[in-house]
Amino acid sequence: GEFKMKKKIIRKKAGKQISLSSIRKGLVGVQLCISTLCILFIVLISDQKQQLLAADLGFETSGLITIPTKKVDLDLLTAELDKIPEINSYTTTSMIPGTGGMTRRILVSGNYQDTISARYGLADDGFNTVYNPKLISGTGFTKDREDEIIVDENFLKAMNIPLDSALGSIVHIMHFDIQEDLQITGVLDNYVYQAMSSSFALPFIIRNQRDSLLTNKITLKLTSSNVALTLKKIEAGWSAIAGDNSFDPIFVDDQLEKSYDAFFNFMDMLKLAGITVIIIAILGQFGMALYSAESRVKEIGIRRVLGAQFHSIAKLISKGSVKALAISAIISVPLIYLIYQELIFPSFTIHLDVSEMHIILTLATFWSIVLGIVIFQTWQTAKANPSESLRSE
Repeated sequence: GEFKMKKKIIRKKAGKQISLSSIRKGLVGVQLCISTLCILFIVLISDQKQQLLAADLGFETSGLITIPTKKVDLDLLTAELDKIPEINSYTTTSMIPGTGGMTRRILVSGNYQDTISARYGLADDGFNTVYNPKLISGTGFTKDREDEIIVDENFLKAMNIPLDSALGSIVHIMHFDIQEDLQITGVLDNYVYQAMSSSFALPFIIRNQRDSLLTNKITLKLTSSNVALTLKKIEAGWSAIAGDNSFDPIFVDDQLEKSYDAFFNFMDMLKLAGITVIIIAILGQFGMALYSAESRVKEIGIRRVLGAQFHSIAKLISKGSVKALAISAIISVPLIYLIYQELIFPSFTIHLDVSEMHIILTLATFWSIVLGIVIFQTWQTAKANPSESLRSE
């Protein structure tokens, strides 16, 4: 009876140890899974930003400088700019392409059958040479032709105008009690109105006009590589005609990046939280590796006495960690794809990709760190004198 009682106690203890061991392994697995997900998110969101900044927006932006015209007379300003040889070309607009900022207008098809609300922006004929927008068809603007418009494909669909007969088509613009007839002279090719997605996405048109109320920016394309010196010349010309209005030039690329600020500031907060989780996870791995090595001191000592090499001991000890890392990767990779497809990509009108190479390199780096910790702790334990470890056990 006493023997059976002892047997039951031993079984209970063994069962409890197995249960605790399983819980511990499960928690370590969850921790690894969350940290893998966090580190993938951090690396990939940084890659998404680089993809956005390098994306093809359907027009050129590199090296372009925009100056808000404020209340400065545009004729006086362009006269001053014409004196500066370092300026290749310029265009006056009501918006910076790619950042939104267009007003709305009601447009009616030529046969008065279709009426739509569309985004409406202004640019003069210099728009062709400064921004060089890609066109599916057409040639862009002609000097002093205020009835010309270039449109996107969504506009043609909304107006039921076939692409092959779009050029030369007449549409009517309604504003208060004024109606004007406009002629389509170009169809834009994948022109990005605004990189950040909007639930109020509308067709849009750009009109060949310089308007005293809407036109509020001038964008310059420079020939000189000495941008600072050229800007000083422009500022001198500005000061001669602008009165108290401040001179506030900005690179178009910088303005585009600024338009993503709200989204990426939020992402930076998530990245900070993710980094905290990763640090905690790595410290947890360090503690678990230490515990695992210390709890197997006797086993490591016996194996060393029997002539086992360190690499075989390290392989044995790290087997559990490799399995946990593999499971965490199997769970985390599809999950990160799902997060990006459902939450991140819909935030942008630009096509973005999840980089498989970034995923592979991230997993390889993270695995190296975790396994490096496990192997280091095993080495620390294995280098001790085996007779000492066996005696203490």
